[in-house]
Amino acid sequence: MRHDRPPYAGLVPLNQWAVLQQIDLAEKPCLVTEHRAQRFRDPATGRIVQAAWPREVEAAGLVGPRLTALIAYLKSVCHTSFSTIRKFCRDVLGATISRGQLAKALDKVSQALQGPHERIAGPPAASGTAQRR
Repeated sequence: MRHDRPPYAGLVPLNQWAVLQQIDLAEKPCLVTEHRAQRFRDPATGRIVQAAWPREVEAAGLVGPRLTALIAYLKSVCHTSFSTIRKFCRDVLGATISRGQLAKALDKVSQALQGPHERIAGPPAASGTAQRR
């Protein structure tokens, strides 16, 4: 920006700035990361052996941790149907995910939250009539 032209001509620039932030979606909001595991042939048996995947990659599966969290949020907090989540993933995120993969992602979240939920909820209530004081 030039300070010698109107409407700023004659003004003294300060080392102060007004800030305006904008939040927008990236053109491609999903990042696809390809992981590779090398395969080897045992010369004695001819058997093919594959190197192990890193633990976190194998645990995440097709749907990574952030997308899993988004899917769980849409399903639990927003009460979104599987069909609508699939459409959202396809139309907004550009990622085609099957109903089965969505179910697996939600199952991962359910299993991960089961222990903390049980600790918060405490022991199950005893059956029968509760006594009043």
